Amino acid sequence: MNERTRRPHQAAPFRDETVRPRVLVVDDHAPMLGYVARLLEKEFTVAGLVLDADSLLQGWLAARPDVIVMDISLPRCSGLEAATRVREAGCGVPIVFLTVHDTPEIVRAAWVAGGLGYVAKRDLEWDLVPAIRAALHGHRFVSAALDSQ
Repeated sequence: MNERTRRPHQAAPFRDETVRPRVLVVDDHAPMLGYVARLLEKEFTVAGLVLDADSLLQGWLAARPDVIVMDISLPRCSGLEAATRVREAGCGVPIVFLTVHDTPEIVRAAWVAGGLGYVAKRDLEWDLVPAIRAALHGHRFVSAALDSQ
């Protein structure tokens, strides 16, 4: 897919290998948020941490990340709905969903919401960094445990 045929919500693939990509992490469980941040800070700049979907837009505007990592199960508004909202606001960065949900229907809903990555929380230590890297280059990623379903 070239730049002219890219859908409006898709950002151009991240190309600058000399800069650490900036990641915004969204999860309503503070210990998980901290754990994900510590896991990612080895390879990425954690540009922001957001605890709920209501704060996502403000967090995106403040952090200007290269990728968003977001839980699907958020209070008051699912991560899928939050992704749709932030896309409608003009956010074109890749979104990687991090979740406990493992049904094919939810994976498909993540793609519809504009996600490029789908990582099972049980596999985040192995799959999250590769999922982010794939998303930054415009490629989809699904945790192996989910991809076989």
